[in-house]
This record gives sequence, C-alpha cells and structure tokens, in this order.
Amino acid sequence: MKMEDKVIYKLTGNNSIVDFSADAKYLIIGGDDGGFKVFDTAQNKICCKTKLKGSRNDIIIWNQAINFDNKYAAFSALRKVFIMDIAKKEVIWEFEFSVAERMLTVPFCFFNHSSQLIMPNGDRLLVYDIETEKSHNIILPEGAGHTDCIAVSPNDTHIAYKSMNGSYDLRFDREGNITSYTNEYKENMSDKVFIYDIATGKCVKTINVLCPPNRVTQNITLVSRAMQFVDNETIVINRRPVAFSYYNIQSGKETRSIDCAYSYASGHGFA
Repeated sequence: MKMEDKVIYKLTGNNSIVDFSADAKYLIIGGDDGGFKVFDTAQNKICCKTKLKGSRNDIIIWNQAINFDNKYAAFSALRKVFIMDIAKKEVIWEFEFSVAERMLTVPFCFFNHSSQLIMPNGDRLLVYDIETEKSHNIILPEGAGHTDCIAVSPNDTHIAYKSMNGSYDLRFDREGNITSYTNEYKENMSDKVFIYDIATGKCVKTINVLCPPNRVTQNITLVSRAMQFVDNETIVINRRPVAFSYYNIQSGKETRSIDCAYSYASGHGFA
C-alpha cells in the first residue's frame, strides 16, 4: 500500500476495542469509559454513539459486534447486553444477564443471515430476534454458567459454547448465590466445547478440548477467550497459551493444530 492510499481516522475518547463491519463500511469502537461509537468510514465521521454511566470498573466494554447488514450494533457492560439501531442512533433494547456469569461484560454473537443474536445467560443461552422481539432459550449442561466464548456457524445452524468453570471454581445460581465452593471437586467444564443445533436447542456433540501439555488436567481451568467457525463443519479455538486447534463438529476430532510459543486472542478474532 502506498502512503497516499492510507486513510487516517481520528478517534476521540478512551477507546479499548475497535472492530470493522463485514463490508468495512463501519467501525465500532468500545471504550473503557463506557463510550460506544459507530464510525462511518466513507464519511469519516461518527454516525451514532452512546455512553454508559457507572463506576469506572463497571462500564468497560470488552465485547461488541455489528450485524451482517449493518442495521444493528451491540455491546456488553454493566452486566447487560445493549443493542443499538444505527439508523435511529439509539439503544433500542437491553438485556440483563444472569449474575452466574460472574462478569460485567460477556461474549455474544450476531447471526450471519438474520436479525437474531445469541447471548449467554447463566445456565442457558438466549436467542433473541431483534425484528420480531421474540426469544427462546437453549439449556446448557449443569455447571456451565460462566461463559468463556461462543460462536455461530456460517449457515446459522449451530452454536459452539465453551464454559470457563474449572473443577475447583465456584458455582453460582442465576441470582448469584454460591451453590458450591472451591474445596468441592466438580466436573471440569472448561475443557469441553458443546455444539448445539439452534433449531432444536439440542446438544449434538461434546468436544473434548485438549489441555495444554505438562499441566495437571484435574485442576486446570482452560481459558480460551477466542473461538470461531472456519466453515460449517469446523471450529478453531485458541488453547492459550500453546496452540490453535481445529475440530470437526460432527466427529469431535481435532483435525489440525498450530503450535506457538505464546498466543493471545482477545475474543474479537484471531491475531
């Protein structure tokens, strides 16, 4: 790229994450000060924005997305997921997720061909249609709760879900009450990826994610923070800090692994 081909956009505020829309028409910008902006790259200006109020630690935005036809953008903070209508320039819906998530911001996914999105909500996933305002739940295995990462297949037929609850992590109910303590051994949920058929809500495959080598697998919490579908049959997950692993969702088998000395992915795609 020549120097004269470069375009510089001036962004103000305390920005923490930036993502492009699929067609690169928009940038969505989340801040550690509760600010969220949608930036029009063609007009080189902010076309809509909003700002959360609350304590500094509560309003940091770490998860955000824009839908396939650029009608809606969404972000999470303050234990809520907010949906913004870009044309109306306002937040049109907000959803308060379960305290069992143990986070103020959660990962979520827009569908690829419709106005739906899927959000973690403690012991279930909420599928919400923005256009019809209808929703339904997908029930997760007992003990899942604390979400690590989720992904939707390109054809919108399957969802991949991974928990962050290790065998010695606390378990919470939907209201945030502790149901079990760290000295009680529980099933490790963090070394599995659950594949769900979105239409039926049924779990069609449980994939065992290999733990990093030379670790005591009984006690480990395998945190990934990044997972996505490569195609309709394959997901890739960051087994940080040692590798990226590809799994076939039908067989559950690992098909490829890319080892690295250190890998980091923030949950907004793979670096």
